[in-house]
Amino acid sequence: TDFKLNAFYDYVPIISHNWETGMNLNGILPWIDAKVPGCVYSDLLRAGLIRDPYYDMQSLESEWVKDRWWVYDAKFRLQEKAKHLRLTCKGIDYKARISLNGQQLGEHEGMYVPFRADITEQLRADEDNELIVTLEHAPDEMGQIGYTEKTWTQKARFCYHWDWCPRMVHLGLYDDVLIEGFGDGAIDECDIRPVKTSEGWKVSC
Repeated sequence: TDFKLNAFYDYVPIISHNWETGMNLNGILPWIDAKVPGCVYSDLLRAGLIRDPYYDMQSLESEWVKDRWWVYDAKFRLQEKAKHLRLTCKGIDYKARISLNGQQLGEHEGMYVPFRADITEQLRADEDNELIVTLEHAPDEMGQIGYTEKTWTQKARFCYHWDWCPRMVHLGLYDDVLIEGFGDGAIDECDIRPVKTSEGWKVSC
């Protein structure tokens, strides 16, 4: 599914309008095409909004990216109806709020655990659906020069600056976003082990 992407100042996507004037609060950029899986920097580079951060000292020009909230917006139609439907975001970096058709599905924090939510009731079968993933700004952490014991987030530390890479703090949906359909039940994980019995080796789940 094609995603769109925009940058916002803190909490603007939640507040959505100015409390004094009632006017809508818009993003700070035009909406651009986003590739998922991917990252915010790659989308900005393709849209011509930043220069190549891997050339010369141009990475310094992109350090503002980590300080914005980023909104991924996808509109889609359900191709096939199932008894149960589940949204899975396999890789979110880093902290996000996820909603479908205006209903909050939940919040997520951490790079290495997928976000899952039952969306059977929220999905519309014969009309457009809108999925919004709002990423908060990247957490403040230390790079190579810093105290490991003061690092609490489950986020790759090297992107905050290391001796072999510039400071370019990653944000984005770096793995697949998909909808899974199934019947009465589904097996998410299975631990298969060989077991030796008097009759020989057997498989145990």
